[in-house]
Amino acid sequence: MTGGRLHLIKFACGKLLYATENDPELAGRGLYDHGKYPFVFDTLFPLEGLPYGFGFIDVMRDPQTYIDMLDQCILYNARLAGRPRWYISDNTGVNEEEFADWSRDFVHVAGKVDEEHLRQITVGPLSAYIINHREAKIAEMKETSANRDVSAGGTQSGVTAASAIAAMQEAGNKVSRDMLKGSYRAYRQVVELVIELIRQFYDVGRVFRVTAPNGAAEYVSLSAAQLLGDRRPVFDIVV
Repeated sequence: MTGGRLHLIKFACGKLLYATENDPELAGRGLYDHGKYPFVFDTLFPLEGLPYGFGFIDVMRDPQTYIDMLDQCILYNARLAGRPRWYISDNTGVNEEEFADWSRDFVHVAGKVDEEHLRQITVGPLSAYIINHREAKIAEMKETSANRDVSAGGTQSGVTAASAIAAMQEAGNKVSRDMLKGSYRAYRQVVELVIELIRQFYDVGRVFRVTAPNGAAEYVSLSAAQLLGDRRPVFDIVV
């Protein structure tokens, strides 16, 4: 981008193959008359001074990782508690093979069996703080990602009025509406670029089928001659 004009260069292996600045027809006007890049970034969360941004995956990746770690702790504790282990004294006289085989109805022992010789290893339950922290992380991610229960059709306890449920669902969709508006703005910029390219490159008239206000189909001829004039017109475009 030089002086409001967009230029293109082609190079390979460090050698210049082509540059619009060296082309007599394009040196003064640039590659495109509109002077913009031929693409539009549809960023959900833009970054200042940068053409790109980040999305919900970037925001939710770390919270989801923490939730997965807490899930692993809970599952590991459940696995340990679900498969009991035992302390066995060397002189217990318990047949370990039969004791470990749950398909056997009887286990042979020799001598007395009590807690001094055979005792189960107790696995303590997880602290309630871990369970509550996991639930809090899930609730936090729902709020941050706007994936609330009302957005999926759920309601809070005690809310039964249809108007109240509809109002909650409408409020829960505000983030998705804002996302759609951002994509619509990007789409509108793309359409404006298309019109500018029609103005610059359509030498031959083309026929387009458009929808009239009454819903009927109309065929309109369009060429660059209709868009060119003594001065550049200002478009009032509704896409």
